[in-house]
Amino acid sequence: LFSVLAGVVALVDLYAVVRERGDIERDAEPLTVPLMGLAALSAGALDHPAGIWLLIAVVFGALGDLALLGDAPLGRFRLGVIAFFVGHAAYVGAFVSLGLPSPGWSGVSIGILLMLLWATRHLLPTALEVAGAGLAAPLGAYSLMIGAMLVTGWLTGSGLIAAGATIFALSDTQLGRQLIWRRFHQPSGGALLTVMVTYYVGQALLIAGVVHAL
Repeated sequence: LFSVLAGVVALVDLYAVVRERGDIERDAEPLTVPLMGLAALSAGALDHPAGIWLLIAVVFGALGDLALLGDAPLGRFRLGVIAFFVGHAAYVGAFVSLGLPSPGWSGVSIGILLMLLWATRHLLPTALEVAGAGLAAPLGAYSLMIGAMLVTGWLTGSGLIAAGATIFALSDTQLGRQLIWRRFHQPSGGALLTVMVTYYVGQALLIAGVVHAL
């Protein structure tokens, strides 16, 4: 039930993004990831350490969504980055708790990470120019953490988790490139749509992957 509700609310939010209906987006976006978390909770996530880490990741992901809602001012944007940093650290905790069998194909994650870092190579210099070290430092730490999330996700040997980690990182890469171009004014409309679609798909696959592996 919660999975279906999350899907419906996500579609409503994507409609709001396309139509640039901020009033609908403000209601729909903060509900989507928590509903995914409730689906994980109803599937018994609390019964396993990895599931507990997963729920922590969901909570901080939802807090990050709230902080980044709309064209967030830089102070609120910084809080969102910190919240997602903690969320990704919790995902790493979940993956480690599941075990890291490190199949041979997991090495592909290093190549993916290098390509995504190259695509956003101007992000930190732009952040430093726009808002100084107060923004560039959290973004640098976040970049390291999402890289750790991507690599450890692949090391679990779960196709669902590897796909979710990659698509989530791709979502952040798209957002990063938009922020470079817009000098840290967040995108809207069609430019935001691709970010949000990949974000929701990434989160859903990560949550489903961890729950499936419990």
